[in-house]
Amino acid sequence: MGACVCCCGLRLLICFSFLFPVQLAAEKEATLRLKGENGIMRKKFSALQKDIEDQREEIKSLLEKQQQLYEKIKGLEKDIQGHKKEINEREETIQDKEKRIYDLKKKNQELEKFKFVLGKWWPVNWFLFLVRWFFSSVLFSHLCIVFFFLFPHCS
Repeated sequence: MGACVCCCGLRLLICFSFLFPVQLAAEKEATLRLKGENGIMRKKFSALQKDIEDQREEIKSLLEKQQQLYEKIKGLEKDIQGHKKEINEREETIQDKEKRIYDLKKKNQELEKFKFVLGKWWPVNWFLFLVRWFFSSVLFSHLCIVFFFLFPHCS
């Protein structure tokens, strides 16, 4: 009655090998090609995994560098604020000195006026000063002598 399963499988194999040899060869070739592509894809996948890991490391490194740069920027901004404060203080000092220079120039102009007025009469004024000094010193010495003779017991 019927054939056993082994025989059916064998007949089926013989049938396929005679009836479909071209298709079987094509399937083997497709299987080999897919295995090759699979190998290539695995290599590409591992290369991409390595690239991803390298880029993660690079990102981590760049983030650390960015943090350092932000800290440096903060420090430089503090320096800038300090320099601005120092500049403002110096400008205030300069303004104070310029005001003092202005005041001194104004006083100098006033003194120049007096110098001009006194400059014309200087010899006369100097002569009067000397005469007053001479008489005051002579009179003082005379008074001392008179006092000494009048009151000898006091000295």
